[in-house]
Amino acid sequence: KHDKAKVRNDSTGSRRRELHRLSRGSFPSVLNGSSIPKPKTTLGSGKEGDQPLFFRSQNSPQENEKMQACPQVKNILVLDSEGKRVAVKYYSDEDWPTNGAKEAFEKTVFSKTHKTNNARAEVEVTMIGSYVIVYKFVDDLHFFVTGDEDQNEVILASVLQGFFEAVGILLRGNVEKREALENLDLILLCLDETIDGGVPLETDPAVLASKVASHSMDSGAPLSEQVSSSTPEFLCLDW
Repeated sequence: KHDKAKVRNDSTGSRRRELHRLSRGSFPSVLNGSSIPKPKTTLGSGKEGDQPLFFRSQNSPQENEKMQACPQVKNILVLDSEGKRVAVKYYSDEDWPTNGAKEAFEKTVFSKTHKTNNARAEVEVTMIGSYVIVYKFVDDLHFFVTGDEDQNEVILASVLQGFFEAVGILLRGNVEKREALENLDLILLCLDETIDGGVPLETDPAVLASKVASHSMDSGAPLSEQVSSSTPEFLCLDW
């Protein structure tokens, strides 16, 4: 048991170091440990010489097979300073089949992370059971992204950071619970623009905020009654 705990701690420490390198502007290569510049675009700009990090999904067997290798997000959680829900989205009913199971998971996540002061300065990572969770705090809001233990936490962190910064843009820098609840339709729409069925669509906060804002100008209906019409573009690394 002690050996297993040591392996788990070593793994978590390694994940933290990777996330710290991400915050300094580079992705560690999963192949040889070297670093490459963090891409300036998230879904492929098509410019000559760009690193071919992402691809667009096609409805073919080959592309569907590739999608299985894409990072799968289990959920995105926004909780308040007491662990209560502000906005949550789950993409796996198999892992949490009931609302009670979801709430129990949220309680566990909050209890194990809420004292992590470093999460106010940078993205942190932890393991809970068979899940890897990246998280970041601001004011009285706690942001979490969950994936399977074999998922690349660097990609999960980029999803979290993109959503986190997009929310900051949409709330005009006033990222706290009261403002979030008053603009909950914006946050929920931002979730839909970030993830589709557990697969990342977009991680650029400026693009996310622009897409959400465009919906508010498309019609006079409240944002909560509008349906996202964006074409799915699936984020996947091609190392």
